[in-house]
Amino acid sequence: MPTYGGDMRRGILPILRKILATQRRPIWSAAIATSALLVASQALAGTLTIVGSQTVSTNLTAQSITLGGVTQTNWPSMSAGGAIDLTDGVIDFSQTGLLYRITLTNNISWVFTNHVAGRVVLLQITEGGSGGWTNSWPSGLLWQGGQIINSSSASNDVSVYEILDNGSTWLAQAQGLDYAPPCTSDCSALRFAGSNYITVDQGSQWQPATFTFEAWVKSSQGQPNGGYGALASTMEFGGATPGWLAAFTDAGHFFFGGRMSDYSALGVEGTVAINDGAWHHVAATYDGTNLVTYVDGVQDTGPTSATGGLGADWTLNFGVLPGGGYNYYGVLDEVRISKTVRYPGSFTPAYHPTADSDTIGLWTFSEGSGTTAGDATGNHGGTLGGSPTPAWVAGR
Repeated sequence: MPTYGGDMRRGILPILRKILATQRRPIWSAAIATSALLVASQALAGTLTIVGSQTVSTNLTAQSITLGGVTQTNWPSMSAGGAIDLTDGVIDFSQTGLLYRITLTNNISWVFTNHVAGRVVLLQITEGGSGGWTNSWPSGLLWQGGQIINSSSASNDVSVYEILDNGSTWLAQAQGLDYAPPCTSDCSALRFAGSNYITVDQGSQWQPATFTFEAWVKSSQGQPNGGYGALASTMEFGGATPGWLAAFTDAGHFFFGGRMSDYSALGVEGTVAINDGAWHHVAATYDGTNLVTYVDGVQDTGPTSATGGLGADWTLNFGVLPGGGYNYYGVLDEVRISKTVRYPGSFTPAYHPTADSDTIGLWTFSEGSGTTAGDATGNHGGTLGGSPTPAWVAGR
């Protein structure tokens, strides 16, 4: 990621400089610094006290901050209190306003109109709940260093840009990319390191006639135990009895398969590599005949025909295939198993899925500590096992 510099605005208060100096990425301009502070929460030096709302839709002119014993009351007039919330990708440079904001729910093509020499605007782009939306910029927009910044961030991440109009072209620089807002609920996940697992329970509920398995995963290393890392399994190592396996392969692909109830074998490995250290959503659906897998809401394999129903002659486990191997190395979050085909085609994955009448089990790993993993349906709580047990880490 290139570094962007150059002050296009002056006069930022020293206290704001001190706060923003500890952010994840540097912020240089006064207006950008203020807006970035309002939408980001990172580790700060010293003791910080904030009085007032940090919600960007709230007028913040009466808010105060105290850092290191120094209090600053009232935000500068350039604060987010005067922001303009956009409903489309059009910015009119002749319109009065400093900060423009938009939350993306789809890819967007930007249109800039009406040159005004010397006009400077700030553009705050928040990714929607699914994330991954991209920005197509106007041809008249020039980027510092000639490199176009087309951020495609994770869900709810915030990016801020500063754009100067010189009268004939617009000059842009990225001032803060991919700021993650503070997590307020369901903020944890579990990291598996090859020697730990979660044990749930055993029963015919894990082999419904129609089926969806889905989860969020993050891993950047290989799966050394036979080339597979079990995300979830209802079979034992060797596959002598019916059961299914959802796994992360050594090549970083999603795998789903196992031994069907009639003892026929089924197994499909995807082609999309997701061993990049980023969060990815994986899903497998089975309608009684056809198996389809998805990565990040896009079909990866299938439909693959099978005979018989799903098998589940073993206890449901996360992170391991019992009996000798296939331990998972990576982070797991938001696992849901359903008795229906939830995705008949491409879809937008939800990071926080909910439990409904078709949900057999949903494990959000929101506890953040302890040795149990609750099921949102209240029926199939899991117990953390291994030495050490899976580690509680930050969720997506």
